Amino acid sequence: MRKILITFAAMTFAVLGLAAPSSAAGSAGGAGLLAFGDCPSGYGCFWTGTNGGGSRWDAPHCSVGGFPFNLSGHWLDNNIESVRNRGGGTIHLYSDYYGNDYMTSIVNNGQGVNLHSHHRNQASSIRIDC
Repeated sequence: MRKILITFAAMTFAVLGLAAPSSAAGSAGGAGLLAFGDCPSGYGCFWTGTNGGGSRWDAPHCSVGGFPFNLSGHWLDNNIESVRNRGGGTIHLYSDYYGNDYMTSIVNNGQGVNLHSHHRNQASSIRIDC
């Protein structure tokens, strides 16, 4: 139970923007570029640039209770251009904060993808299936 609470607290900090984006050669903090290959196994990774470029956020786990990660006030809100899914379930992106306005999904195949041009910088919530 303690592990679940710690994981939930870490997710809350990340979603609220209290965690700095990862950057430069896989280290936390600072500025730089990360490629798709830098996404750790077991995570969904989201970048502010195409081809795994820009700042990266690693989703810590699937969506708790099926509810989406609301990106309101987070540095990633309307700032996602590429995604790599190396986690356990499909990633769904939505253009609203509540997971109602579906945009696209990224299956768990380990491939990095650039979002279609009309989906780039439009995501305001993310749901990850368990």
